[in-house]
Amino acid sequence: MSTLTEEGARVIAVKNAACERLLNKRVEINVKSKKTNECLNRFHVAVPLEVAEQEKRKTEKDSENKNGGAGFYEWSLRKNYVLAIDDWKEDVLPQISDEHNVYGFIDSDILKKIKELEREHGNWNKRGRVDDDDFEIEGNELNPEQQGTLIYAFEGYLLSSLAAFKSFVLSK
Repeated sequence: MSTLTEEGARVIAVKNAACERLLNKRVEINVKSKKTNECLNRFHVAVPLEVAEQEKRKTEKDSENKNGGAGFYEWSLRKNYVLAIDDWKEDVLPQISDEHNVYGFIDSDILKKIKELEREHGNWNKRGRVDDDDFEIEGNELNPEQQGTLIYAFEGYLLSSLAAFKSFVLSK
């Protein structure tokens, strides 16, 4: 018999009907058996509970969009650091650098020395130049006006450096 002919189509229908009856009979036998009851006792169907909508975690991208977008908001890469004191997170100068305690290099009397330097600088500005005894140079001698200009320029550089260091020390 060929399944391509009409007779074959009837054969396929008979086969499907026989398979369906056989399957129904086997399911019925399995449901009536004692093993089914034993298995059903072990099954538990969990029904998920309705979960309240959780609050979305705030991301850096959300903060950036809220504060003007790219180019206006600078991401803080340190804000999630876990440190003993939260103020240390945004320190410009770290406490430890290259396995050395940075604060070990800071002079404890620096503020006193800075005030003394500022007082001397004020005195030099009032005089307009430095006494000849305080200034020595080898080789070509400078006239007093050149000496005062040179020292004034050097002091300005030194004091600007010390002022930056002073503001750093005071911020700690």
